[in-house]
Amino acid sequence: MTRTGKTQEVFKARVFEAFSDPARLRIINFLRDGGKCVSEIAEKTGILQPSVSRHLKILKEWNS
Repeated sequence: MTRTGKTQEVFKARVFEAFSDPARLRIINFLRDGGKCVSEIAEKTGILQPSVSRHLKILKEWNS
């Protein structure tokens, strides 16, 4: 396997890991129309605010 192939597989694995949690999928779906504050995400998705913050941190780490 080439280095590029391995890099792509690592990237895909990270994407699948980031999207593997149903709560993160709800958050991503809610954010499709643009950024929102954590309290609004929590209210609209039914996810507790500390959990929203944790999930956003995970998504941010995936994206960096």
